[in-house]
Amino acid sequence: MNRILFLTFIFLSCSNVDCNELVYQNGVTTLGSKLFDGDCESNFNNGKLSSIQSYFQGKDNGAWIFYYQNGLKKTEAFFDKGKRIGEWKYYHENGKLFKVQRYNKQGQKEGVWETFNENGELIRTDTISN
Repeated sequence: MNRILFLTFIFLSCSNVDCNELVYQNGVTTLGSKLFDGDCESNFNNGKLSSIQSYFQGKDNGAWIFYYQNGLKKTEAFFDKGKRIGEWKYYHENGKLFKVQRYNKQGQKEGVWETFNENGELIRTDTISN
């Protein structure tokens, strides 16, 4: 019996949820009638990975990564129970860094925000003060 429970646990923890099955409403994300906990993935029509998202008690939580159809990263973001935190990075379709935005532990904008051209050269900085 313990072996069956263990294998069931392994299967459920390894199974992927399609992000398109989730419903976002009134500030929370659900799967069916329950707040969603865990990770989900979405794919482009061609089957390539489009995004990986993570949730805790229905709130955006942990690392989120979005991809271009060419397989390169489009966005790297981090949440803590619904709040943006840390460095958020956006990329040009050629893989070069496009923008870096920073958020403190309270989810407020902070620090220097940078923008880069398609060659990876810094073209703009904005200092955020609270």
